[in-house]
Amino acid sequence: MKLQALSGFAADARQIVNRGRDEASSFKNYYDAVIPGNVLANRLAGYVHLHTLYWSYRPFGCAVLIGSYSPQGQPELYQIDPSGVCHSYYGSVIGKNKEAAKSELEKIDFSTFTCKDAVREIARIIYKLYDESKDKEFTLEMTWACDDTKRKHTRVPKDILDSAVQYAKELRAKEEQDSDDDDDDDDPPPAAGKS
Repeated sequence: MKLQALSGFAADARQIVNRGRDEASSFKNYYDAVIPGNVLANRLAGYVHLHTLYWSYRPFGCAVLIGSYSPQGQPELYQIDPSGVCHSYYGSVIGKNKEAAKSELEKIDFSTFTCKDAVREIARIIYKLYDESKDKEFTLEMTWACDDTKRKHTRVPKDILDSAVQYAKELRAKEEQDSDDDDDDDDPPPAAGKS
C-alpha cells in the first residue's frame, strides 16, 4: 500500500502519480511482489531529477510525499522535491507555510500519539497557520492509513475529522482572544502635557 500527497501544479502532480503507477505495475510484473516504498520513492525521484537535466524537459513544479509500510511492517515517509532529491522523514510538510508547519511538527512527539490524536494535532497546526486576510477559504480533508483501517488508505471518518476541526477552531479562537486581551492590558500612551 502506497499513498501520495502532492503540492504544486496539479498537472505535474498527475504525471508523477501516473509514473508511480507505471513503476508499481512494472515492479509487480517483473518481481511478482508489491514495490517497497523506498524503491518507488527512489525511482520517482530519479524521474523527477531527469527533468532537471535536459533543456528539452521542463522541471516539475510540485513536491511529493509518499507514505507506505516497509516489508517489516514499519511506517515509512519519503519526500521528493522538485529538484529530484528524495529523503526519508518521520514527519514532513510540503506546500504553503511549510517552514512554520515544520516548526510546529518538531515540537510534537508523534510516537506517543494515536492516529486519532495526530489528526487533531495536524488540524490544529493547519488552522493555526491559516491567515484569513491572505489565504483563501478552505475545507479540510484528511486521509490516513493506519492499524485502525487495516493499513488501507481511506478518508478519516467524518466524526473524527469534524471533532478535530472543531477542536482546532476553538483553540484558534481562544488564542486570538488571549492575544486581544494582552493588547488591551497595555497602558495607554501618556497624554501630551499642557504648556
